[in-house]
Amino acid sequence: MMLLFRRLPGPARRSARFIQATALAVAALMTATLVSGCTSAFKPSRKLVPGPSGAIAAAPLARDRVAILAGDDESKGVFIIDLHNGEVLKSFGVTREATSIAAEGGDGPLLVSVGGTSRNGRPVGAVERWTLAGTKVQVVPMPAPALWLTRVVDDVSYVMVGTGEARTAMPLYLPSMKVGKPMALDAGAKHPDLCKLGSNDYLVFSGGTQGTIVVREIESGIVVRSSVVADNPTCVTGRQDVFAISKTFAARTIAVLTLPELLQGSLIPASNDATALYESADHHLLALNATSRSSNLEMFPDDLLELKSPTNITNAAK
Repeated sequence: MMLLFRRLPGPARRSARFIQATALAVAALMTATLVSGCTSAFKPSRKLVPGPSGAIAAAPLARDRVAILAGDDESKGVFIIDLHNGEVLKSFGVTREATSIAAEGGDGPLLVSVGGTSRNGRPVGAVERWTLAGTKVQVVPMPAPALWLTRVVDDVSYVMVGTGEARTAMPLYLPSMKVGKPMALDAGAKHPDLCKLGSNDYLVFSGGTQGTIVVREIESGIVVRSSVVADNPTCVTGRQDVFAISKTFAARTIAVLTLPELLQGSLIPASNDATALYESADHHLLALNATSRSSNLEMFPDDLLELKSPTNITNAAK
């Protein structure tokens, strides 16, 4: 697997151009954001912070920072962003087959999932550990391409691996990086996250052919399925809700699913580019809005999460 910043002249030049171009794009977007403010598509009380182009996934860090994995099929990098002003505090290249990112703690290290194909055409996967300074310090092989990482809860992250439609969640125990017993998921499951709701741990994901939200209690194995079609579910400490991105032809909203029945209790207006949801280090809802050319991080005020009437979405977005 090829890394950015290899000593070969070609890849090194491509990586340098990618990092430089992305940094310039972030600076331009930050300037535009400061000048124009939030557009009418967003509630004015929200805060938007510019990010790198081609953003794929994010990992919130302590002291109002976030690590963003970004790039394309040729090269990928990690950008440490200051959530106060969008400043790029650090950037470095990572394995080009990287698929997602998580943080072991508020100051790292970072975990990067990797999924790709070997030179002989066989699917391969791994989880890599990187310091915030950009040094890869450990690699743990996976039985199949690693497609996504959950957040770390009580020193455990779940790695979703799979080929075709088959999906399995592998517990990764930290800091030892020991892999535990696999857990079968729905065929075609996407974007799992690990949540602590009350005193119990739950795996939440978009599952099945219908793409509805699924919650599985880790210890008992009890599964609750929602009828709500949505993606990228997550939760926020102190709230007994699951948040997920609901997509329609014209718009995207954030569905708030109440436990234990997973009924849709609220809808929150969201950017049409909403890609993934996270819990920030200070326990607020954070959205990554991304396209191939730009991205931003959107922080939702707590009062907006209390929106109860789906009919008020249009008014709330103005």
